[in-house]
Amino acid sequence: MSVKIGIMGVGWLGLPLALHLKNLHYTVKTTTTQPQKALLLEKEGLMPTLFNLNDFMPQKRYDFLDDLDYLLITLPPKSTSLESLSALCQYWQTHQCPTPTLLYTSSTSVYAENNAICTEETPTNPNEAVSQIEQLLINHHPETILLRLGGLAGYDRLIGKYFSGRTLSNSEAPVNLIHRDDAIAIISLLIKNKQKKEIFNAVAPQHPTRREVYQNDLQKLQLPPTTPDYQKEKYKEISPEKLIKTFNYHFIYPNPLLFSLYTQI
Repeated sequence: MSVKIGIMGVGWLGLPLALHLKNLHYTVKTTTTQPQKALLLEKEGLMPTLFNLNDFMPQKRYDFLDDLDYLLITLPPKSTSLESLSALCQYWQTHQCPTPTLLYTSSTSVYAENNAICTEETPTNPNEAVSQIEQLLINHHPETILLRLGGLAGYDRLIGKYFSGRTLSNSEAPVNLIHRDDAIAIISLLIKNKQKKEIFNAVAPQHPTRREVYQNDLQKLQLPPTTPDYQKEKYKEISPEKLIKTFNYHFIYPNPLLFSLYTQI
């Protein structure tokens, strides 16, 4: 029987993730707030539902939430209220139907810049919105998987373009990035291994400096370079060692300096 996966949030990460999982012969359901996007998702066989989490009513029955093995929440924290997420978490108990395993694509922004290496055991910053979302999900559903992604990059996301011709502060701080292809591969791996109740950092294992990455991007784009300050003030370096050791995972793109080599401009 096919594993049934719901994806809430089919944007820059969620859409190619949905297509990839469908190609692996999973049954994939998706949500969107946009009627035009629903047509695209339907054409791709991704079983869309027009749905806005911030309008969620837990007493109402939502067919796409029933009979799921996994629900992947890939929504950005700024577009997600704690109240609506709390209501979502109560849905399955309210309707007395099986609760899927939740997988939340969290962020390494949960860690403060403590000038040190951060592992999954490092205390998180409780004032960060994404930390509050994590805590809410775990409180309601202890088997939730938290995947703390570094800055998503690759393809059309060359982050250096935003600093062309500008002064780059803290230029010698290490970056914590992950290529979209690795993010998708890791999520697929968690599902394949029927993972539950875990926290993983997902960041490329090599950490070049901001200066190196941004200048590299700008060379690719043929844009004026940044002016680095050659300072290393507050920073953090996120370790993906737990993920690597648990699954013997080999990153497709271990070095962010190589992300742009595979980008078509």
